[in-house]
Amino acid sequence: MPYALIPIGLSAILVYGFTYILSRSGLLSLKNHRQIWNTALLLTFLATAIMGIILTIQVNYKLDMPALENLIVWHVDFGIGMSFIAVFHFSWHWSYYMKLYRGNGNAQPVKEEAAFKDNVSSHRSIPAGDKFPLFSLGATALITQVILLREYLAIFHGNELVIGVILAGWLLLTGTGALIGKNISADFLRSRFPAIAFYMLGILPILTVFGIRFFKNIVFPVGSISGIPGILLYSVAGMSVFCILSGFLFTWLSSWISIKHRSNLLNLSYAIESAGSIAAGLLFSFLLVHVMNTFHILFILLLLNLGTGIYSRAAGQRRNILVLSGFTALLFGVLVFALDMDLLSRSFLFRNQDVLETHDTPYGNLVISRTGEQYNLFENSSPVSVSADIASVEEDCHYAMIQHPDPETVLALSGNLTGLTYELGKYPLRQVDFIELNPWITRMRSKYMPPPEVPWLKVVHMDGRRFLAGTEQKYDVVLVNLPPPGSAQVNRFYTAEFFSQVKSHMYPGGILSIPLQGVENYLSREAGSLYSILYHTLKLHYDNVLVIPGYKTYFLASDGELDINIPALIDSRGIETVYVNSFYLDQNTLLERSLQVMNGIPDTGVINRDFRPRAFLHQIQYWLSYFRSNLWITLGIFLVLIFLVGFRAGPLSTGIFVTGFTGMGIELVILLGIQIVFGYVYLYTAVVLTVFMTGLAAGSLSVRSVLPSISPRYFSVLQVLLAGCVFLVLWWFLLIEARSMPRPVMHAVFLILTFLTSFISGLLFATAALLRKTGIAQTTGGLYSADLAGSAAGALGMAVLMIPLLGLTGSLLALLFVNLLAFMNSMFRKSLI
Repeated sequence: MPYALIPIGLSAILVYGFTYILSRSGLLSLKNHRQIWNTALLLTFLATAIMGIILTIQVNYKLDMPALENLIVWHVDFGIGMSFIAVFHFSWHWSYYMKLYRGNGNAQPVKEEAAFKDNVSSHRSIPAGDKFPLFSLGATALITQVILLREYLAIFHGNELVIGVILAGWLLLTGTGALIGKNISADFLRSRFPAIAFYMLGILPILTVFGIRFFKNIVFPVGSISGIPGILLYSVAGMSVFCILSGFLFTWLSSWISIKHRSNLLNLSYAIESAGSIAAGLLFSFLLVHVMNTFHILFILLLLNLGTGIYSRAAGQRRNILVLSGFTALLFGVLVFALDMDLLSRSFLFRNQDVLETHDTPYGNLVISRTGEQYNLFENSSPVSVSADIASVEEDCHYAMIQHPDPETVLALSGNLTGLTYELGKYPLRQVDFIELNPWITRMRSKYMPPPEVPWLKVVHMDGRRFLAGTEQKYDVVLVNLPPPGSAQVNRFYTAEFFSQVKSHMYPGGILSIPLQGVENYLSREAGSLYSILYHTLKLHYDNVLVIPGYKTYFLASDGELDINIPALIDSRGIETVYVNSFYLDQNTLLERSLQVMNGIPDTGVINRDFRPRAFLHQIQYWLSYFRSNLWITLGIFLVLIFLVGFRAGPLSTGIFVTGFTGMGIELVILLGIQIVFGYVYLYTAVVLTVFMTGLAAGSLSVRSVLPSISPRYFSVLQVLLAGCVFLVLWWFLLIEARSMPRPVMHAVFLILTFLTSFISGLLFATAALLRKTGIAQTTGGLYSADLAGSAAGALGMAVLMIPLLGLTGSLLALLFVNLLAFMNSMFRKSLI
């Protein structure tokens, strides 16, 4: 058995980093932080020592002890853990050993920051040149975050769990960088650091994306599914340098601009950085992602940061950085444009395939590859269309189509258009509406795998539920060929509300087909739970539900009769097929397997609904079962620990932590609610995020004009107002769930609630920044890291745990309770500051 050097070492570093962040942000005392690791050192020492003595006795006296066969492995593993913890302890006391080596010498006193009044300078009087580096930092961080998140999703077939893990890692790493900046000295603030920092900030995203693609199939076996620990470690390794540098740079720039203008300008810094994020988000969402690939966008980002670095130097000190920046821009320009760095690096992800074309779209990355004579179309590394996938296409089509005596109209939600068109052409059809959300899929598929030209086919690029809401057309057969409900967006096509919507667009006796992952000979507990939810949700609206095991497990639903004897139906209708026929399918075997699956489905009666996405939760559990890990217990303990520690910290740090948690939670709930009500619209998502960032910036800038005074009392009042925002969102969701509302009204209310929540959040952060009386660097690092830590907890806890378990309204109730606890924590403390 191999020794777990890397897993134990990385786990120790990550856990230590987490407790260190908590202690530096004030959420955990330094004493408790060290007590935790003192106890860990003692336990690992005792375990290593005791097992060492036992092994010594066994070797010396030649004892045959089979029960201790693995003891040496445990002995070494505990020793590895003890070694890493010992390094942490050495880092606490290294100065003591240095004094022994050098002698005590004369310690130099630490210079205190120059005192200055709070926020006496008007932000309008600050030169634009002093604001621009913060604006550039915000733009760089936002675009890099979006691109890296898209890259990790593309290679890990991401769902909300993966998104939450990666986003939480990003926020915590950035918070770590901000905390490191707490100890910036005045001399360092006057150094030339920003030019080099922005230079690194420009080249790191390009190197990181290239490295992510290059090392993926080296670190992970080709074709394997990666578990959460592997995804976490791989993403943290890729993001760590950039995130820590950007977090540090925010603290540096915020401190520098405040000291330069002798005024606490943390609220201004927060607003300018948010403004940079707003501008970058709009530019990325409405322009860049539509016309450029990943490395083209990153090259523009490189030029922005090189320019910022040059600008940050005095006019007479720009020669060296100008030469270095020019050479760097020329080098990466050749790599990106002349050598097509995007196509080259993307080919690393597709071993033994000839990558013909790749295209980044607002919905994900598309790749066309060729293996021999077979063409493959991938979306985020998952196959969408394969030119030779005959068996799967025949099942997608004929299991449902053959059930109807005379199908004339068909609705297909996604799927292999080329293969489906060929198979559907074997029926006397009048109209087929094929719905595909991503128009770039159709364009690339038509270029390499063009479907047959038939008069009855109509391709519509729209969200499926949005299409149904706007049409009066009825159908004989509805084929839902979407991925399993492993994301909140896809879960909308597995709910009772969607099945009701589909039934209203079906002729009497119409057939609905929905596939899930297939099972071989054993239905696991997780698969059974997922199948049960879909089965009982379908039974709410359809008299008959038939389960047909194949490459996938197909659920057919209809008010008419359904027949499992598919081979006989195919033969009687004279439909020519390669796989779905009596030569390959045996009626008795098909019936036996169907009954076996049906008998394994538990009678839970759980229903999947729009506002309570239970299938989403069970699909993630099913996915996690591949790795035999119970993440829910770990995640639950992690979140409980965060909140228990958080409410032991100072009221300001706790309040900002809860503000970050609430802002992220409300943002996620509103985005999901918009998708449920209006259907998925990419640009609408960009608008909501822009409105949220605008509210943060506006709240930070207007704190002096909105509040009569900056006092602990008004900080508590703002906490109540934030809880009131949560209540308003909760009331709104209860209202739209109970009754229909005019669409313009719903659009307006969603955006107003988004702005109101973020505006109050911005006011809270600015108020805390002005109330806290520590040095400006300590204030910036402490509050900014607390805000990011809360956002990380919100990204992970809300998306992965609270929304699937409690639903949208239940999650909002929990969020309201947390905000009230934070308010009480502020009110009953002796001092807020």
